[in-house]
Amino acid sequence: MNRIISGYEVFAKFLAILSAVAICVMMMVTVVDIFMRAVLNDSLTGGTEIISMTMVCVVYFGVGYTTFKRGMITVDILKVPFVVVMICNILSLITGSVLIMALLQQAHVALVRGGGTLRLHIPNWPFMYITAFGFAMMLLSLIILMIEDVKNKKLGINIGSVVDGGNDGFSEFDIVEELNSEEGE
Repeated sequence: MNRIISGYEVFAKFLAILSAVAICVMMMVTVVDIFMRAVLNDSLTGGTEIISMTMVCVVYFGVGYTTFKRGMITVDILKVPFVVVMICNILSLITGSVLIMALLQQAHVALVRGGGTLRLHIPNWPFMYITAFGFAMMLLSLIILMIEDVKNKKLGINIGSVVDGGNDGFSEFDIVEELNSEEGE
């Protein structure tokens, strides 16, 4: 099981690197567009289309790894029991699966019908498949995290920081204050 999870992490990290490359492409297109507007008084043809399609790659290639590393932003409003968190995760899996199916259907329709962006005629369907794939990676990450959380719960490990986004009752200031008091002794 650990080898499968390690292999998944490597693949998700590779996709996150592709996401970073897509950010660099977006940055270069933006710089070229700004330069052309300033110097040539003309914009880059299809620059907006390239940036919007690249944004799909940025978000959906990185979402699986971000979820796997528990990097999503969380806001702790209520402390809820572990069972409630697991029920919410299961509902997220069901909703996400339905969303993936709908995305795959829309991607297939776009593939059959053709079409794409207005200026550069970039087909839309590959980016719809990328979106569905990114959601699938996110759901796989969620499944892995749920399994880890259940294992940790059975082992009696304090998973408060795992379930609620890192808030285990201490703030960063409490930890720094504790470290400073230890150094002073």
